[in-house]
Amino acid sequence: MRTALRNAMAAALSLALAAAAAPARADGVTDGNQGRQALLAGHLDEAIQLFTHAITFGALTAKNQAISLNLRGYAYLQKGQTEVALDDLNESLRLAETPDAYFTRSKIFIAQFRFDDAIDDLTKAVAAGGNAADVYALRGHAQLYAGRLDLALKDEDQSLRLTNNYGFAYRTRGHVFMNMGQDDKAIADETRAIALDPTDIEAHWLRAYAYRYRKKDLAKAVADYTAALAIDPEDSNARTSRADAYEEMGRYAEAAADYDTWIGQNPKGPFGYWARGRMNLVLGKTAAAAGDLAKAVSLKPNDANAVLWLHLARAKTGADDAAEVRANAAKTNRALWPAPLIDYLTDKADAAAVLAKADEAQGKARTTQVCDADLFLGEDDLAKSRKASGLERLQAAVRACDATSREARLARAELQRAGVAAPRPAAPPALAPRTVPMPAPTTAKASRPKAAPDSIDTLLRGSLK
Repeated sequence: MRTALRNAMAAALSLALAAAAAPARADGVTDGNQGRQALLAGHLDEAIQLFTHAITFGALTAKNQAISLNLRGYAYLQKGQTEVALDDLNESLRLAETPDAYFTRSKIFIAQFRFDDAIDDLTKAVAAGGNAADVYALRGHAQLYAGRLDLALKDEDQSLRLTNNYGFAYRTRGHVFMNMGQDDKAIADETRAIALDPTDIEAHWLRAYAYRYRKKDLAKAVADYTAALAIDPEDSNARTSRADAYEEMGRYAEAAADYDTWIGQNPKGPFGYWARGRMNLVLGKTAAAAGDLAKAVSLKPNDANAVLWLHLARAKTGADDAAEVRANAAKTNRALWPAPLIDYLTDKADAAAVLAKADEAQGKARTTQVCDADLFLGEDDLAKSRKASGLERLQAAVRACDATSREARLARAELQRAGVAAPRPAAPPALAPRTVPMPAPTTAKASRPKAAPDSIDTLLRGSLK
């Protein structure tokens, strides 16, 4: 992707190397310029090789060496090799403490989840003259993931004061507003970010979250997931989120189609089989569910949750899976939840012990554990013809579980099949950030922050005199 960031780096390197007219530097100039072209074209391995030759044999000045290290570190970051990228930026900063090098190193720290270190580098970039929109926006991004919402909002506001058409700042500020519970402002900012860059997958995903969980508008959420998939059909977050939203809407054929696609794209990934299997259990398709869940367990044998769901499917088909449960249980971690439920299935604990253990946790963990315990103990009661206690536990599961979860859906479906009314469900969860704070640089179509019009990287021109 050709961004202003890369163009600014290219211009900086070109200016710096052009100034080095001595014949002894000719090889470094050639290698550096060719490395810059390779970096612009996305040929990262070639760029790294050329920068390495320029750094090692090019007789570059200290400043030009620092720039070449910065650019090579940027290439390594794009490959996801953060440790070697960090080595290059540390050396670049040793040779010349420039705001652009602090800026690049902060991106590496963010990729390593070292948010306080990133904030420190971005603060140094500002102090060194990097008073640019993308510095404040990225620092606000780091503040967001460090949990400092007020400081994050302050930085994003400053970024937009400097440059009011910077999509990444709107996207990040929208995320801040959402975590503050200011959902209308969040949607407005994500909408502005999408208008500035319709290919911003993260903005689509965040707006979808606001529509789905805050505004209860599943149709608009699905529209955003669909837009994200049009940008990148292999975006697993959008694919599985849309499938789950379709499930919640009762559009099971479309949900199944999304799971089928995801499994086709990730045949060795257990999640698709696990999700499709659980959906089939909700629909009462127990044989299909058992097949999918057995595949999920085979791909990830230590997943205790998959083992539990597989047992549930087997029980509903009338199979005697006692030996399979014992064999699968032996491969799971018995020190962590849902180990007490595994112990229950293997006759090492009773229901009272499971419920007591579930109740020991705090906050969200307790909600999850109590939900699991009520659901699986209730299903076990039904399988053993203890109908009254089974239905009572399933009603408790509906009250305990996140209303949008598959556990709650299964409990409601079982009650409906039994002709019993389901109680009022629990509230949906608060917003949690995605697994990776910034999209992995190696994902070609991921939404990477584009450089602001007044990008800090233009300061490279002034630092190479």
